Amino acid sequence: MIQLCTKTQNNPIRYDKQGIRLNLKDCSLEIQNLTEHDQGLYVMNFRTNLAFHEQVTELRIYERVSLPVISISEAFNDGVCNVSLVCSLEHGTEPVYTWWSGDGKVTADGSHILTDEGRRLALSIPLPNNNSVYNCTVRNPVSEETRSVDLTQLCPAHEGLGQTAGKPGTRRLVNGTLGQSVTLPGCISGENISILTWDYGSSPTSGNVQLCTKTQNSPIQYDKQGIRLNLKDCSLEIQNLTEHDQGLYEMNLRTNQGFHEQVTELRIYERVSLPVISISEAFNDGVCNVSLVCSLEHGTEPVYTWWSGDGKVTADGSHMLTDEGRRLALSIPLPNNNSVYNCTVRNPVSEETRSVDLTQLCPAHEGYKPLRVSHRGRFTAATIIFISAIFCYMYYKRTSSVQGNVVAVTDKA
Repeated sequence: MIQLCTKTQNNPIRYDKQGIRLNLKDCSLEIQNLTEHDQGLYVMNFRTNLAFHEQVTELRIYERVSLPVISISEAFNDGVCNVSLVCSLEHGTEPVYTWWSGDGKVTADGSHILTDEGRRLALSIPLPNNNSVYNCTVRNPVSEETRSVDLTQLCPAHEGLGQTAGKPGTRRLVNGTLGQSVTLPGCISGENISILTWDYGSSPTSGNVQLCTKTQNSPIQYDKQGIRLNLKDCSLEIQNLTEHDQGLYEMNLRTNQGFHEQVTELRIYERVSLPVISISEAFNDGVCNVSLVCSLEHGTEPVYTWWSGDGKVTADGSHMLTDEGRRLALSIPLPNNNSVYNCTVRNPVSEETRSVDLTQLCPAHEGYKPLRVSHRGRFTAATIIFISAIFCYMYYKRTSSVQGNVVAVTDKA
């Protein structure tokens, strides 16, 4: 623990950190110009001639979410609009994605498929349709932003990558690992090639960039470094993947038998690191009350799952899952045969697991003493917050022992 400020009787306030201010009227602490380093636990110790009081507040810092961007890949055929919408952000901490239409919140059904923690919406609806406007709302505990898209303006008029004369081309999805190589399939024989080209586009609406060309009786012409064309199966190898390689790749092949077009969507993921489990616990009367938080140093689009001897952990009377599965709060009696809990983090290219044994935590580990009143609230602010403790003057009027009081945090951002 690092001391931030001190006030003793008949002495002025002593500050040990810049950018804070102690309010003696209510013992609150103001922290200005918040950074990620301000996140953590703040302990207030207050002593009067009657009693001693300790209050613990957990401060979490969030970056406001940016206005989301919706990228689109669509195909229009026989009056049906088949669309894949992807909602993405430039910045924002712990975003939660929700799709809405005129019918209300979008959920998975026969016409809608939600993946990537709600970021991606695949749908198939007939047109014209009264509910053709779709909204992506992104929120976190301190902010919320929404972007809309009208499908009627997309399907009839726009021909994106992978479409010829209004008909959808063949599309495949390939996942690549950041920093490694990937091969995009060609899936047909490379014999009797008249002309073969691979093109790249970052989105369906962007212009295409030619990567390589092969014509009959001529060598392969490369327009980009770090790629290799395999003429046996027309596949394309991309080496040392970066985030800029993500997008749509179109192969066009003409032979003496005809013309073939194929589109491959390449998504780049960073491998997840070994997760770290942080713990805050209280042991009382043979029951272990624990809050476990599973976190990563790096990894793209991680999905968190908790496991115990009983299998996958789900919300029930003894377990509560929050923060998209990162945080597990539980209350179990000890000893218990299923005291080992595992946090598994995965994405499409990697998976890692970390374990913790509760029997090694509750009996031996001492956090803040159970006799003290502690409160850990999830409160945030963007620029200035007040961590308010109990009013000081109340302690001078008390005639009995101090009872636990809940700290209030006021968002003044």
